[in-house]
Amino acid sequence: MIGRNGTPARPMPDGQLEWMERICRILSIFVWMTTRNKILKELKNVPANRLDEAYSYIHSLTEKKETAALKDQILSFAGAFNDMDEKDYEDFVAETKNIRSTLFDREVSL
Repeated sequence: MIGRNGTPARPMPDGQLEWMERICRILSIFVWMTTRNKILKELKNVPANRLDEAYSYIHSLTEKKETAALKDQILSFAGAFNDMDEKDYEDFVAETKNIRSTLFDREVSL
């Protein structure tokens, strides 16, 4: 490792690296909290008629996490019909198609 003036760096004494890592973690938490507080203060100044926009933007920043969780939840159903016999499965698919085609019929009869 090279030091400041191009001279070889001295090895750190035992425990100093852990101490420096702790300081870095504390500083990163401090920076995160400061940034968070600044954002919250700015949100107080957002006009009421623009709050929906602000919420939509903030929500869009976190959507990927929710999407990944939803994807995992949907994929957990993979193979759910493997143990169903072919005839029952065909009946199920036919009935599902029938329900979907009639469920959203635009003709309303009272």
